[in-house]
Amino acid sequence: MIKITNRIRKIFVILLMIISPLAYSKGVGLNATRIIYPEGENSVGVIVRNEEPKVNYLVQAYISSDENPVVFQVTPPLFRINSLSRHEVKIYAMSNSLPKDRESIFYFHAKMIPGQNNNSDTAGLSVGFDNVIKLFYRPKNLPMTSEDAQKKLKFSVEGKQLKVVNNSPYYINFAGFSVNNIKLDVSLANNNAMIAPYSSIKYALPTGVNKGSVQWRTIDDLGGFNEHKATF
Repeated sequence: MIKITNRIRKIFVILLMIISPLAYSKGVGLNATRIIYPEGENSVGVIVRNEEPKVNYLVQAYISSDENPVVFQVTPPLFRINSLSRHEVKIYAMSNSLPKDRESIFYFHAKMIPGQNNNSDTAGLSVGFDNVIKLFYRPKNLPMTSEDAQKKLKFSVEGKQLKVVNNSPYYINFAGFSVNNIKLDVSLANNNAMIAPYSSIKYALPTGVNKGSVQWRTIDDLGGFNEHKATF
């Protein structure tokens, strides 16, 4: 039962992360696509913004995890954000019990419920949404940089699949993957757009392909993209 519950929770978080970008087009959202929390920092901040001209929001901020105990405190956990304004949320690490040899992953949530607008045709109906972004806790003195880790993936063919090995202490997030210039089906919905530290992931190869070149696009700490290429 616990395994099913955790799986459902993980799928739900992934769906929220897919839906979350819609909030940006509505004029509300966050100022970041991911959060890096370096070990030893007193706190890190994320900005919740509301660029709607007439709507105020009630925001609930919290952190969740599928794999680790949540060792963070969010301040304030509940607040109102008025129209055309911004509000900073502070995140504090309350324990140093997380692994020291690799990153740990969490999810930052900002659930936003719009206030009622009596002049609107939808007065009385408030539909909230959840902005969800990844939070990576990064220990000190890791043996390489995140940028180096993105370049140093190892590739091999196993049957009709391409095996990708991450021998680094970092989570690596993919924005795209191609084999011999044929795009692979990589997405949050498929749960194959990120590879954990010291782990591997497999992708189905295009029909008839057992060697060639692989191109991958990774997402850096600031949400930008890096392009890489290798042969297998």
